[in-house]
Amino acid sequence: METFEPGQKCCWTLHKFKENERGKKCLDCGRFMVNDAFSYEGKCFCGSTNVVPAIAIHSNHKPTPPTAPIHQREAIELHKLITKTFGLLAIICIAGGIYAIAINSNSNTEIQIFGAQISTEHVGVAFVGIGVLLTFFTIRSVLNNQRDLAALPLNSQREISRKENRKRSRSKKRRSRRKL
Repeated sequence: METFEPGQKCCWTLHKFKENERGKKCLDCGRFMVNDAFSYEGKCFCGSTNVVPAIAIHSNHKPTPPTAPIHQREAIELHKLITKTFGLLAIICIAGGIYAIAINSNSNTEIQIFGAQISTEHVGVAFVGIGVLLTFFTIRSVLNNQRDLAALPLNSQREISRKENRKRSRSKKRRSRRKL
């Protein structure tokens, strides 16, 4: 899609294009047309049918990147702390487990999780298992928390609805006074 500066005029209707207004641009002569004029005439003012879609945008226009709501931005620091702490603990467990497997450290190890019993002779396998579980549950809890935070309404939406409710109640009071 081609872009052009707002303020250009349609070659057929002399309509002045505004910001974000769409139209057509002739590739042969460079003129602009509103979509209705091109669909009615079927060609450019110069007679060419070689046109492409175009939109009027200021040349200094920079799209603003999307930002997270304030409650999500405030929670990010806590999520980073949780992730780093438990992630480091998980890495230490996994590294310790790999080291224990490498030096062939044996001990009767039994772990019971949610009714499932795991027993192994290698201490390293137990450490690796604990590290993997820590990693899983840490990531799961942080992602669930982010999803729950995203579901919260924005403060600005609450304030707008409060203002609307106040306006409605004021207008009801005025109507009742007029009836008297």
